[in-house]
Amino acid sequence: VEQGYLGLWRRYKRSLKQRNTMLRSKAKHEEIRAWDKALAALGEEIDTIRQQVFVVLKPVLLKTASFLLKNPVFFDYDRGWQENKSLLDVFIANENRDSQYGTTHSGPHRADIKITHENKKAKGRVSRGEQKLLACATILSAVEVVQSTLDKKLLLLLDDPAAELDTKSLKRLMEKVFELKSQLIVTSIEPEPDIFPQQPSLFHVERGKIHCAK
Repeated sequence: VEQGYLGLWRRYKRSLKQRNTMLRSKAKHEEIRAWDKALAALGEEIDTIRQQVFVVLKPVLLKTASFLLKNPVFFDYDRGWQENKSLLDVFIANENRDSQYGTTHSGPHRADIKITHENKKAKGRVSRGEQKLLACATILSAVEVVQSTLDKKLLLLLDDPAAELDTKSLKRLMEKVFELKSQLIVTSIEPEPDIFPQQPSLFHVERGKIHCAK
């Protein structure tokens, strides 16, 4: 777990905001270039951390997502700019375009995880239920890695797990959740004791008050 990542990301976002402001105000090239160096250095550092994390996360993510969707799922990290170029070179090359639109088109703020399901891009073609399973796979994989790294159990909040899922998909999801052995709080419109391996503690929320179920 990279302790300094959040501070690094905040510094990058502040510098990015300043660069975009200068682009919109049509500042001189020299003024923009002065920000480019600092912004590029931060962006490269963020990308290095992300790639290190993704190397650890990817095998867990592949296993978890493929189990939940019952088909092979593949994940690729897109860092947000060309692989064979430094971020500073990209800023310089794209300066005219960035100035025209008043925004920075490349950098870690444009990074993405590309998902392939059944040999096709998942974006725009998977069902709502599959979208939910992919999102859950990402979170559960991250939890598994963090718990293993810190040697501590996390608290998971699971909101209405049955929504958008059929019975078999829900069963697979909860199986993965319970494998983590994390403390678990589940919310649901209807009581669903069958999804738990043992009888859970039940509470009702009514008119803003919490009541222990009998």
